[in-house]
Amino acid sequence: MPNREKTKDFIKKLQEKDEKTKRVYLAVASSVSMIVIVLLWILYLNFTVPMVGQGNATSTAAPTTTIDYIPRPAGNASGNSFLNTLGRGFSNVSDGLVNGVENLTNQIGSFVSRLEEQIRGEFQKTNTFNIQGGTQTITPTFTPPATTTLETIPTTTLP
Repeated sequence: MPNREKTKDFIKKLQEKDEKTKRVYLAVASSVSMIVIVLLWILYLNFTVPMVGQGNATSTAAPTTTIDYIPRPAGNASGNSFLNTLGRGFSNVSDGLVNGVENLTNQIGSFVSRLEEQIRGEFQKTNTFNIQGGTQTITPTFTPPATTTLETIPTTTLP
């Protein structure tokens, strides 16, 4: 029970500290717990994910290869470890992202160049007016609308 009392005292002292110190303790505790959880997860996957091994040929007439799923012993450093597989996965993902960004950049560049050509084509056009001479038979005239008198609205006094 002495550990319980020490823990209670530590928590009481921590509650009395300023906010900056509390945040530091929170960040450190969160980081440590996250690292512990990730390490436990990696160890768990190293023990449970099977290692793919090469099988032997089953006959001499028609050689075939079988794949045996054999769990890797804990001390085996050769072969496909979890970290090697994770590293190759990160490499593949980063290569895919780089290729995707390059494709996107190329598509944006071609779009901008097509847009630029279209805009330049629009600005290079000139306006042309065809004025044909001839006799004008209709002369426009303006007739003002008829003025009418509006009905007067009586004013109402509000209470």
